[in-house]
Amino acid sequence: MRCGAKVQVAEQYFAQPYHSALLNILCEGKIGVPTDLLISMVHGYHAVNLIRRYLDVGFMPCTISAKRFSQELVETCGRDGLVQNGALHTAARDTAVFTFENGKNAYFDFCEEQYFSGIRSRFLRISGTRGEIFDRTVRYLNEEGDCACSEIQRVELGQYSNLEGDSLRGLMLDGRYIYRNPFAERTVADFRRLSDEELALAKVLLDMKTYVETGKEFYGLAEACQDTYLSHCLTKALETGKPVQTERKPWCRP
Repeated sequence: MRCGAKVQVAEQYFAQPYHSALLNILCEGKIGVPTDLLISMVHGYHAVNLIRRYLDVGFMPCTISAKRFSQELVETCGRDGLVQNGALHTAARDTAVFTFENGKNAYFDFCEEQYFSGIRSRFLRISGTRGEIFDRTVRYLNEEGDCACSEIQRVELGQYSNLEGDSLRGLMLDGRYIYRNPFAERTVADFRRLSDEELALAKVLLDMKTYVETGKEFYGLAEACQDTYLSHCLTKALETGKPVQTERKPWCRP
């Protein structure tokens, strides 16, 4: 950057509690080396960023094959709140396959209603050499080589006569935290009533403070450029119906 400017980009999805927890599970090697994933919960560059993080493919080129469908469904909710008129409308559903040079694959599936709809699921599957994560279920081989299955548990405060306040304390797997809410113990009440999305956005601000003070990056310009580039390539594949081969760009790191 010119004049040594410090630049980071505000991207929050990987900082959401659920995705942070899964990334920690992968870093621990719980399911071995991730080989492929199916993601059906976010769109565009948000999805691309999670794909690259979960598969640990960095700036590796890939081929994107995609197709757009349309489907009729009843709208149940939107940014303005509940919709209860029962009217049908047409929504786009995008599907794609990202095939990376190292043989790893990502299967993308997203309907534009998924963020708000009460009749459309959001789901994620990550397959690895020693296990698999499907939503909150983690299947893996334990140290003795036995097949094991555990559930990710949310630890919520303020429920069932708990008086600690309305807040998410964290996510646990096998009796230990794999994600801790960095704002759960704050004394300011406004920090305690945050949705997962709001927690992620607050974490971005916290990480930016750390970056300014220490130089520790959390989502640099090169990463943002790569995610946006692949998202544009996805759009091109959807619009043309033809596979798109991505290239290494000037911002790509080794």
